[in-house]
Amino acid sequence: MGLAGVTMITAIGCGSTPMYKHRHTLELAAHAPGNPSGTTGSGRLEARSNNGSITLRRHDQPSIRVVAEVRATSPERARESQLIATEDASGGLGVSIEWPDGRRESNEGASLDITGPAFNGVHLETSNGSIRASDQFGEGFFDTSNASVRVERHAGPVTIDTSNGRVSLSLARGERSPFSIRTSNARVGVDLPASFDGVVEANTSNGDVKFRAHDRPVLVRRDVGSSASISFGSSWDGQASRIRTSNGSVSIDAEPLETEYQQ
Repeated sequence: MGLAGVTMITAIGCGSTPMYKHRHTLELAAHAPGNPSGTTGSGRLEARSNNGSITLRRHDQPSIRVVAEVRATSPERARESQLIATEDASGGLGVSIEWPDGRRESNEGASLDITGPAFNGVHLETSNGSIRASDQFGEGFFDTSNASVRVERHAGPVTIDTSNGRVSLSLARGERSPFSIRTSNARVGVDLPASFDGVVEANTSNGDVKFRAHDRPVLVRRDVGSSASISFGSSWDGQASRIRTSNGSVSIDAEPLETEYQQ
């Protein structure tokens, strides 16, 4: 494991309490799940922060790069903050920020930018900051507040929880896993692959539930108010997917069946 702190203390803001930024950079070797000597993939990722965004991107290199941009109330606190990464025997990785004296002061925060091979399970949690994740697999959990969430081409079950932020989710080709989305005062958009076979229950207030099924056979039941239950396919017998929002529309776009065979 290699850790390099790139010192770049910069005053930001023009109020009575200026904030100071510091950038930490962490480089790790990537391991295959359950195989510490491998270099083709990674185990589970758990990344936590506050008052900042989290971005997770996939690349095909045998390394993991984490960049944290910390915003603190003094140059000393910015410099003394630490980017912590812990690895377990299965290749799982935990990422967090450690603040001086073990406490984060009001308005302090950090944004995380993580790049690496696909993780087998993802847990990203922050507040007052957006979450972006693409091309991951396994169980995905994405939690923030007062910000948007965008998850692209995920292979596995997904849970998204935010408030006052737009949500956009697309599932990977061949995926059938259920998903759960909850937000407020914002729109929700979901793109389903041709392989998806299940029920989507959508509910909003002061908005519409819209869907495009293309050539997909669907069964639609609309309840009182802005809610609907949409069944894709006929062989499904598992857990329903759920979408909940308020003061925003819900849009569901199902990929045409013919695209499943176009490679």
